Amino acid sequence: MTDSKTPHVVEPSFEARKKALIAQGAARRKDIGQSIDIVRDNLHADKLARQAVNHMTNAAYNTIENLLDLRGLRNGNFRKLLPLAATVYSIVTKRKLVKPVMKGTAAVAGLSAGLFLFWRHKQKQAANDELLTYSNDSESAR
Repeated sequence: MTDSKTPHVVEPSFEARKKALIAQGAARRKDIGQSIDIVRDNLHADKLARQAVNHMTNAAYNTIENLLDLRGLRNGNFRKLLPLAATVYSIVTKRKLVKPVMKGTAAVAGLSAGLFLFWRHKQKQAANDELLTYSNDSESAR
């Protein structure tokens, strides 16, 4: 039973299939030859060294970028900082830098607190000045 809606497919002759396979084989051999040339060129010592340096540079850049990305820290993802914190802790304790680091931390905290208090005082003063200006304007309008 043949369906009248399906088109009748004419199969290519043996010679046509043979020519197509020979052409595909030639193209495949050409591609393999090009691949061999590319691999041979990339296996030179200077290119290997350049690729290794590029890979290390990219890996270091991505690591630093991931550590400094603060979006993950807002979500409570502190696992990124644990290796860095462990390294810093190890260096500080091995070189007996605990006291200098604590002094530096105290100095930075004191400076930060002072700047915060100065900024807050300045904000309050600006708000009071604005309030006074607003009240003087309303009195002069009466």
